[in-house]
Amino acid sequence: MKKIAPILVLVAGLLTLSACTAAKSSQSTSSQSKTKLVTKSSSSSQEKTSLHTKQKAAVQSSSQSTETSPWSQQKSERLATFMKQWGKKMNQSYVAYTPGHNVNFYGIHEPDDLTTMPPAVNEQKVAIKWSNDGKVDTGVYALVAVYSDAETAAYADQHLYFFTIYNKQPVVLITMQNQGNENNWLYFTKTQNRDVADGFAKIVNQ
Repeated sequence: MKKIAPILVLVAGLLTLSACTAAKSSQSTSSQSKTKLVTKSSSSSQEKTSLHTKQKAAVQSSSQSTETSPWSQQKSERLATFMKQWGKKMNQSYVAYTPGHNVNFYGIHEPDDLTTMPPAVNEQKVAIKWSNDGKVDTGVYALVAVYSDAETAAYADQHLYFFTIYNKQPVVLITMQNQGNENNWLYFTKTQNRDVADGFAKIVNQ
């Protein structure tokens, strides 16, 4: 009986040591699992943040693109509708003209003759350049539309309208010049008709 007691003590010790080792191993595995879970959660959060940032940047880019293009095909179509209605109100009939499709305005072919007979505003020579999107260099009039009633109006009663954007501001220019001059300039003034000026400004700012 005396020999059996030490053996029992030894077995009990081994069982206790094994239990402690198993507990530590379990705790270590649990800790690693928690670490992996936290890492995955952090990665998922970073992915969401990155996606949100990209989406926000895309929206801002789209907004900036729209803001930097003051003219478009849609606005051109709105102006065409406006000029048709406004022309009826004025008992006039206006036609739109573009590069390659010019109005014969007392022998001047606009808008292609912009370089042949330079435009002037308030008796000052200015730079006017055709632009499909309304974007040109600072100090240059962006010509986005040309309208005239030259095909239907009586001689000496024809109107030529230049719809422009100058330093980001809508400006409607008009001329009724029917003869040449020593400077060989085509003289324009800002329209005094508030309906057409306000109508164009509304379209540009939409």
